[in-house]
Amino acid sequence: MIENHRSGLLWKRFMANPEITPALAAVGFVADSASVTGVPVATEARMLRLAAAPNPAAGAMNFVLDLPVGGDAAVEVFDLVGRHVANVHEGALAAGRHVLAWSGRDAGGQPIAPGVYLARVTAEDRSATTRIVRVN
Repeated sequence: MIENHRSGLLWKRFMANPEITPALAAVGFVADSASVTGVPVATEARMLRLAAAPNPAAGAMNFVLDLPVGGDAAVEVFDLVGRHVANVHEGALAAGRHVLAWSGRDAGGQPIAPGVYLARVTAEDRSATTRIVRVN
């Protein structure tokens, strides 16, 4: 919806319908041309991101992590019940893109069972989650 707000695409298409303008005028509609101010813009540089590849995977996989600021970060894997499965990384990382390898094994060193899992990165006061799928 943010892209629609910026481009006004849906509004323009709506207003292009020849029945709309007379109907809106009949009910006294006046378009609001005021813009929204004071809302911080989420730029690419300030976003915390986490992705996994390959996904789905049978063996090892990589987590691609984009950190907006340097500092302590933790990447963990959980099952869908919320149980902790594995720590992929815990410690300091510089701002920027990082590729973290994960063997696909749990905290005890055993291969995790096929299924759907959630990977979560936590850095400073932010977190991001991605779904991963393990296959045989």
